[in-house]
Amino acid sequence: MGYLKYLEKNLREGTYDTALKQRLVEWRKQTTIVKAAYPTNPRKAKLYGYRAKQGFVIARVRIGKGMSKRERPSGGRRPAASGQVKYTPKQSQKWICEQRASRRFPGLEVIGSYYVAEDGQRVWYEIILINPFDPSVKSVKELKLPKGRGWVWRGLTPAGRRSRGLRKKGRGTEHTRPSKQAAVRRKAKNRAAKGRRQKYFLRRKVAKK
Repeated sequence: MGYLKYLEKNLREGTYDTALKQRLVEWRKQTTIVKAAYPTNPRKAKLYGYRAKQGFVIARVRIGKGMSKRERPSGGRRPAASGQVKYTPKQSQKWICEQRASRRFPGLEVIGSYYVAEDGQRVWYEIILINPFDPSVKSVKELKLPKGRGWVWRGLTPAGRRSRGLRKKGRGTEHTRPSKQAAVRRKAKNRAAKGRRQKYFLRRKVAKK
């Protein structure tokens, strides 16, 4: 039986959660972004393309829980119009953690991330980063890497695609594909074309009279 089978057995029996509680005591004392020697959950890491080879890096990122409140305006207004509640970030916590890890390791690219643990105030994610020019990384045929650089900043990671609304297809996704900005430009273009057609037919109507 392989080590992944043993890990799944520990997940079912609950021993994995007990070990995580012990690790959280150490993780709270560490900095926000820590380079880990090995993944905490090898099964999840392998699903996202991690391999125990040169060129692969695991970064454990901590982020606070709760909503991100905006600064309270200096001018007087009623509380409902002060802009303090019901403003959620357009990016998920996982995507924000990926961006922080990419900023911490500028020479590497993010290919995925997964949830590790949480307590009452913080959440921990493990980010998988690679060196796309390393021969060991290129030898992994299962990896389907995007083109160019800055994948996490372009929203090409699984967490980025989910936040951009690209996990769905078909009806109901007319304003998210190929991207939200492209949908806005397409709508403006159609509106301008409709205005030109209306002006054209109005001129013809006037000319006939």
